[in-house]
Amino acid sequence: MLRKLFKIDLIVSTILINILSLALPLYVIQALTRYLNHGISDTLYVLTIGTFFALILELFLRNYRIISLEESQLNDNRKSNNYFQKLSEINFEDKKLSLIKDLPQRLKKYRVLSNNNEINIITSLLDSPFIIVHLIIIYLLSKPVFLLFILFIIIGYLLKIFSSKSQRIKQNKLNNDKDKNHYLEKDFLKNFQTISLYSDIDKYFKKFKEQEKKINKNQKSFFTLIQKFEFNTAFIRSLLSMLVIFVACISIYEGQMEIGVLIALNILIAKTFSPIINFYDLIKNMNYGDLDNDFNSLSKLYPKRNGKITLKKCNGKIELRKISLQYPEHKISIFENLSLKFEKGSITVVTGDNGIGKSTLFRIITGIQKPDKGEILIDNINIEQISQENFKNYFVSVTQEPIFLEGTIKENFLSINDGITDNNIVSAISRFNLDEYLGETEKGIETLIDNEGSKFSLGIKKRLALARASLTDGPIIIFDEPTEGMDREGSKIYYKYLNEAKKENKTIIILSHDKEIIKGANNIINLNHLKQPDFIFRNKLN
Repeated sequence: MLRKLFKIDLIVSTILINILSLALPLYVIQALTRYLNHGISDTLYVLTIGTFFALILELFLRNYRIISLEESQLNDNRKSNNYFQKLSEINFEDKKLSLIKDLPQRLKKYRVLSNNNEINIITSLLDSPFIIVHLIIIYLLSKPVFLLFILFIIIGYLLKIFSSKSQRIKQNKLNNDKDKNHYLEKDFLKNFQTISLYSDIDKYFKKFKEQEKKINKNQKSFFTLIQKFEFNTAFIRSLLSMLVIFVACISIYEGQMEIGVLIALNILIAKTFSPIINFYDLIKNMNYGDLDNDFNSLSKLYPKRNGKITLKKCNGKIELRKISLQYPEHKISIFENLSLKFEKGSITVVTGDNGIGKSTLFRIITGIQKPDKGEILIDNINIEQISQENFKNYFVSVTQEPIFLEGTIKENFLSINDGITDNNIVSAISRFNLDEYLGETEKGIETLIDNEGSKFSLGIKKRLALARASLTDGPIIIFDEPTEGMDREGSKIYYKYLNEAKKENKTIIILSHDKEIIKGANNIINLNHLKQPDFIFRNKLN
């Protein structure tokens, strides 16, 4: 922002704008003191035309300044980049982040201020030194009016500070209520069938109505507060104008002031009052320090892995050393001093009851979930030291519930890495027998795919997820319940892929109850028996 303030064209135009802004009050003084008393002359016509052109030039320069700032802002993406840079440093998969209920509001606040239009701030900063000039002129024209003006500025500031604090409280409350209503709507749209079958829709809608009433009430209260401030500010300005006229009339009656000076004072006060009062908002909008500290604290408390090592070749050996993890809402640890080894070329099936920790183990191995204690090593290197960009290419991973980015199938596949081509995508689609399904769609790989209300079944989504993941061709295969919810044809595709990976001597880890998959495992880890010394079984299922 400071760099923009010191542009030569902006400084010159600002000086000229503020000099020209004095043309009207000076014209009033001259016209009503000299020519009203001594008669109209040709000089008045010249003065009027000169003032007219001064006003036109001032308008032109103000527009030029705005256009110049708009161009600078369009070419300056540092704040937006700074916001996304800060986001990229935070590990949003950290389990403790789920406890921060106001996190969406904090992120939204930073985003809004980071992308805030700076034009008003910069123009106000450029004009602010000339406010002093206006104050000096008011002081020279009338000391009593100057003192009166300062008194009302103090009153205006006190009103502004009190009102801003109240508005901030009301705004935060309103935002919280709106977020709750948004979650209710999202839940309703996502789970309509479940709600229809197992709940009373009227009772469910009652939540909406109650929440909507709270929003309407808080919204009215918020806007009423804003209107009250505007009315009070308008009242202060009107009261100031009245008292200025009162004081000036006494001075005029006593022969200490001309009527032209009275009008000029009113013009100057009108030009100066609002910028001074709004200076409070200007300083507040410039203060990113607290938000920066907030983001920095989040990145320190929940840091994303920032390793630098790039393995020339990953063999696929994985080791978990004394892993411990406990979710904040649970009293008992999910894992405690868990140590596991997955050798290159091995096939390991992880089984156990629902909720026992299979998906958590998936997240730990893939580096998404950081344990409270312990280490995860790949080829004897701690994953904290491995480059994130490099690390993700070691895995062919499919989650239990496939999640896709908002966009087309092609865009989701291209997100794997920059080297993916259309031929790679078509080949992957064909490899997993998805041709006929995409052939029936109107746009093929350009078809939009979403996570809610998708036109694709769970089985097709899982096959699409496998096709996407296979493009990394990583040495480690890790699937979470790959065949759950799949038909026989879809399951066969997964079995075939796993057999091919086995022949390629890849490390295979599958979290599953599927007996067909379990039959082919070298090792079976039963999470139900973690506290027993023989929780890892060789070629048999307990």
